[in-house]
Amino acid sequence: MTKLTRADQAVQLEGKIPALAILRMKQLQGTDDLYDPARHGYIVVLSENGDIVADFPELGDKGLLSGTDDWPVFDYVEKFNDGTGDVYEAVAHLNNEQVLAFIISDTDWLDSRLRTVLESYLSPHSPVTPINP
Repeated sequence: MTKLTRADQAVQLEGKIPALAILRMKQLQGTDDLYDPARHGYIVVLSENGDIVADFPELGDKGLLSGTDDWPVFDYVEKFNDGTGDVYEAVAHLNNEQVLAFIISDTDWLDSRLRTVLESYLSPHSPVTPINP
């Protein structure tokens, strides 16, 4: 797992993390110097060795799998293609100001339970959106 809190940090990881993560970190930080990760949240790039339950207790006792029919864990999920493969963007609000945005590559190592959760948010007729950073 990689926690992104600065655009320059994300840019330094180009080629190691999905392009969507870099684009979203630049957008989150903006250019007005008002972004504060402790207040506004940050971006998490999920990696093969991440624990989808234990690494995210702020989402509930089951981490990224904590959602229920009555209380979904994510506010929304979209699927993009960055030219090297499909990538999920899953956003969860922790409070009125703070969000966690998860960038998750759709690869062989992705836990099938999490893939099922992510896919459940997608419209069955929505195309995968190409990324043009």
